[in-house]
Amino acid sequence: MKKRLYEVSPATDIKYLGPLSERDFRILGWICLAFAQVVNLMSIGKTINPDLALRFGHFEVIINFISVMALPFLLIANFASILNNTKSHKKQILNNLLFMFLFGGLFLLIFYHHIIGLVAIFSDGKAEALKAVKDTLSSSSGSKYICFNIFVDLLLCSVVSFFLFYTPEKSFKKKWEHVLFRIAAVLPIGYEILTIYLKYLALRSTIIIPIWAFPFLPVKPPMTFILFVVLALFEKIREHKFYQHGRSNEEYQLSFQTNRNSLHFSVFASISSFLAGLADLAIYFLFVVSEIYRVGADSFQADYFSFTILKLGFGNSISLIFFAPILLLFSYSKKTSNKVFVTLIPVVGVALIILIYLQGAYQLLTQLPGFLSSKLYLFYDML
Repeated sequence: MKKRLYEVSPATDIKYLGPLSERDFRILGWICLAFAQVVNLMSIGKTINPDLALRFGHFEVIINFISVMALPFLLIANFASILNNTKSHKKQILNNLLFMFLFGGLFLLIFYHHIIGLVAIFSDGKAEALKAVKDTLSSSSGSKYICFNIFVDLLLCSVVSFFLFYTPEKSFKKKWEHVLFRIAAVLPIGYEILTIYLKYLALRSTIIIPIWAFPFLPVKPPMTFILFVVLALFEKIREHKFYQHGRSNEEYQLSFQTNRNSLHFSVFASISSFLAGLADLAIYFLFVVSEIYRVGADSFQADYFSFTILKLGFGNSISLIFFAPILLLFSYSKKTSNKVFVTLIPVVGVALIILIYLQGAYQLLTQLPGFLSSKLYLFYDML
């Protein structure tokens, strides 16, 4: 007979415990994040030398598929750390904020110092070089904006968790204060919606997103963010129902750490992930088909509509369908003994990404033809 949440206790627990823990998901997430940087370098490489597209072949498809799994892995790992109280809400927000500014600062340094400096060698100074790059980005065939900072997505999710689950040290004196605090969880959701709208306007050439704002744009598909919000609401509703049956917070914590409750979460997360992937695919096709029907578009315009919706992040979450079975192997209650190793995972991940970019920069330089290549080698040695 299926037990309800408020009836679950360590005495009535099941034996099954998913083999993958928060630590394992965090490691897998950073590995996928490293693959994401390879995708960025391959994209730059094809811009420099179009012949590389044939050389990359199916490898690019596989690597891109792996890279988009970074956010789901890291989101679930971060969510698990909050559920287990292994990392406070404030600490997680500060960590994501720190990494967001770190990656953003590195981007601005590389862009304004290295890339603009590189282009300036073949133009009339840095001012002209900057204008040329901006014109290229904002042109009809340009990318309009660059999204790379996955820690913006992680920060938004950690803020949602903060307003949904955090209990202030000083209790709210009035009920409306408590309600207002929980409702504040819509702020990061509003930020996500606002950035999608700004991206859409930029793709329509209605506005130009300034380069300094690129580090603050969410990277991953909106449906992944929606999945996280759904999971957070799922746990919040379960917590509320538990207290409605007269149970205490201590009893809830004991029930929450059971294998049975962990399995319930994994099953719900798996089903939600599968449905989110299908919904994202449906949004993509509905947008493209509706736009084609609206304007009676030809094949060129159809490609443009497809590019637009993909650039906004919709149609990129098909990986969530394949992520669903992996969630059945996950258990947020599975403990890890070596906590020092867990704290070193981000450090090792950042070091790996730096090595990828160093090697990638060298490989990109080897693809530049003749005279331009020799000039860039000279500039590269001066840095």
